Amino acid sequence: MEHETQPTSSRQQVLVAAAPNDPQAIGLVQELRILGLSITLAETVELASLADEVAVCIIVLRPVQWRTTPSIATAMRCNPRSMIPLLAEPMPLPNGSWATEPISIKESLVETAKELETLITGYIQTVPEPESAFVEQHSTNGPLTRLPASFVRPPISSKTRSWKNKRYLFLVFVLLLGVGLLIRYAPHSLKPTSNQATTTNNALLDHPYTAAVPGPGCDAGGANWQTGEYYKAPVTPTASTATTPVQGTPTPQIIVDNSTVTTCQQNGLLVKHTAHFDLLAEVFFASNGLALPRHFSTQITATIVAATGTAYFHLGVRNQGGAPTTSGPNNGYGDDSLEVGVYGRWDAVRYNDTTDKMDARFSTGFVQPAKSFTLAAEVDGSLMTFSINGQKVTTVVDTIYPDSYGIDFGISDPDAKSAPSALFSHFVYTPLLDTHVTTPATVATATAQTVRNDQTPYMAPVPGFGCDKGVGQWKPASQAQDYVTTHCLPNGLAVSQGSSAHYLGRVFFYWLNGNFPANYKVKAQIAVSGLNGGCAGIRTRTGEQTGGYAFFVCSDGTWQIISYDSNGNGHHLAQGQVAQRSSYSMEATSNGPMQSLSLDGAQVASVSDKTYTTTDHIELILFHLQGSAGTAVFSNFVFMPLP
Repeated sequence: MEHETQPTSSRQQVLVAAAPNDPQAIGLVQELRILGLSITLAETVELASLADEVAVCIIVLRPVQWRTTPSIATAMRCNPRSMIPLLAEPMPLPNGSWATEPISIKESLVETAKELETLITGYIQTVPEPESAFVEQHSTNGPLTRLPASFVRPPISSKTRSWKNKRYLFLVFVLLLGVGLLIRYAPHSLKPTSNQATTTNNALLDHPYTAAVPGPGCDAGGANWQTGEYYKAPVTPTASTATTPVQGTPTPQIIVDNSTVTTCQQNGLLVKHTAHFDLLAEVFFASNGLALPRHFSTQITATIVAATGTAYFHLGVRNQGGAPTTSGPNNGYGDDSLEVGVYGRWDAVRYNDTTDKMDARFSTGFVQPAKSFTLAAEVDGSLMTFSINGQKVTTVVDTIYPDSYGIDFGISDPDAKSAPSALFSHFVYTPLLDTHVTTPATVATATAQTVRNDQTPYMAPVPGFGCDKGVGQWKPASQAQDYVTTHCLPNGLAVSQGSSAHYLGRVFFYWLNGNFPANYKVKAQIAVSGLNGGCAGIRTRTGEQTGGYAFFVCSDGTWQIISYDSNGNGHHLAQGQVAQRSSYSMEATSNGPMQSLSLDGAQVASVSDKTYTTTDHIELILFHLQGSAGTAVFSNFVFMPLP
């Protein structure tokens, strides 16, 4: 006779959250099913998000791995009714709302399953069924499925949301009066407007959210998508409007901006900027005044449709547009951001909440130039880790903004003469388990790392982008902008100039992240035999545009120290002659006002010049005699911070 499976309610279901393909978890689930329990193995975020709908959730924990397993983090954040910690290996128990003491997986999975079955059965018997509980029928071996649409917990509207304190009650009251304080004022192309009658709520923020085609009117998943409407810019009074002489920096003014145009397409959201091309055209994943979880991750894929070579993408987190302190379009512009240009440069920056201007650059680096990037961020309080195309590029600490009130992405193209546009797709937002790492601890760790960096020399046997196998940041050389071509050799970086070049050829070095100490020395072996009478060397304390101290040695043994001004004009500080060689070991030192040059271990000059004290980047440089091409090979590059 066939056995008819009894219908099982969600209050009798058991969910096991584990890393994908965990053999012990898979075996344990099989044993629990043999014992008659209705088990779902949650190896994905989608299944793990059901943890708050089941009677019991078992979390399979392994040292270190549990922190980075999305299914485990998601299940724990759902705050299940009864959560049991199951240790695959000995380890400290993470913080969590655990229902029991930790249980260790024994060598015999059968024995472990029986221990769990006794515990689970006893608990389920104490849980009363609701009087009108909906019962869904499925095999005891089948996966747990969501309740039908009519039984899914509905999104909480702005009028019925359960506010947690008087401040939020006040905001609701103002909203009912029509003031609309739930509208976010987001940065850089502000204020945002909502083109979609949906409201971000606690349930949405506390669960993973994805949108293949994000943006207003495109995504039907319930998120509140908005576009920018205001930005700030200094407005200088004209002769006809100024009543008194204006001194100092003009005060930034609020400017209405409706130039961000979005269009839903099958493969993404098309964002077009019809004016103000140098500003950001942005789209916002808005929180409507609710702080996002302290620990979350997000990502977006951005692809150029029409733009110049100066275009860059933007991913902003810790956005302040929905913060309780936001006062209309006067503030709410702040965020921490990752920006990456199609030319390969990326920057981690902070935008000021009031001025809408970048007021801090945390780190700088380079990736392979491209027209499409996937930008990602993981935020853990003041600690942020940014990634490009799946590779971590930087971790920064910023304590200025205590909470995140939204996520934004967009495009800017400073050199555009016509409307730039880009396609944004595959948006992902994932709340993660709170690590409970305090801000002072985060700052202390970051400070200690900075101290270690400032005491550690950086070496690259073969310098240059794509040649240096370490973590040094080198700008990809461009013949159009840098007047050189480069080629990685087994024994060094070949840097060449054609016969028609009229300017100094340059290869840019940004150390680990673009943050240089005041004093340092730079060493390199430079082969000059292929320069045809030209010269090569190192430039220190170079500014963002130009300037700095250039140290040259030429193929005939001539050497020079030259100070370049902001217009690129050179001023000789010292010069001389050494024996002619095919290769020289050069050491250039900038230590306080002293600029020193050593060749093959012997100091040839040390001069005092106070013109430049800071460094945006360092350059490997060369120039050749007019009408002749030349090549220098740089090797055994060393950057050494000085006290």
